[in-house]
Amino acid sequence: MALESPFNQLHTQFKGNMQNYTGWNLPSDYGDITAEQQKLCSNCVAVDLSSFARIELTGSSKDDLLASIASFQAISENQWQFASFQGISDPVRICKLAKTSMVLTTPATRTQVFDLLKTTAAQFSGVKIEDKTEKTAMLGLYGPKALETVKEMLPFDLSGLSPNDVKPVSVFMIKVTVLHGSFLGSDGVEVICGKSTAPMASMAVSKYKDKGTVQPMGMKALTTALASVTIKVNNDDLKYSSGTI
Repeated sequence: MALESPFNQLHTQFKGNMQNYTGWNLPSDYGDITAEQQKLCSNCVAVDLSSFARIELTGSSKDDLLASIASFQAISENQWQFASFQGISDPVRICKLAKTSMVLTTPATRTQVFDLLKTTAAQFSGVKIEDKTEKTAMLGLYGPKALETVKEMLPFDLSGLSPNDVKPVSVFMIKVTVLHGSFLGSDGVEVICGKSTAPMASMAVSKYKDKGTVQPMGMKALTTALASVTIKVNNDDLKYSSGTI
């Protein structure tokens, strides 16, 4: 049985055409793919990224582990970078927080990346690897007006959030991780939260869709956008493989 996204209520509300994507029941589109693509280029779209893997690393040797299997630029605390992982075709993202590091991957490479991390962790004392994908939710707000839209939508102080920043925030006992950037390498804001927090984000998207500010976007438009992306990591140009989602 396909996994249900924490944002499934939102997809139902906006009459998403649901299909199986890498074992997840997700919207292919919301009836007008052209409108979704136009909003991505001109304004702001909301896309369900819950099927994109979120793998957490803890332990004092976690940075050494990542350096042994990946090529990437130096990452400061509370920032993220694209990386090239050994044997992985798609670009991978590494987020560095105070006590943890998080690896973000495409759905198709989730198992491969997790297995590589687990196998390599045996060589580094005290490193713990945990796949948090099905325990959390991830929402992407993509487009040139994403940041200003998110600042209005969500009750978090995002002042000073620069490109490639990662900001843990907490409001009313709700913990959320906000990233400035996107899998597309273009402007966007991504929100990672607990599954129980997803309805709050859904209500915000619903409110701003009614205002005409945000357009829900399905997997077809996202797949098309990813296919045109080239990510530069050091001196290498990386592209997403077919079947990424």
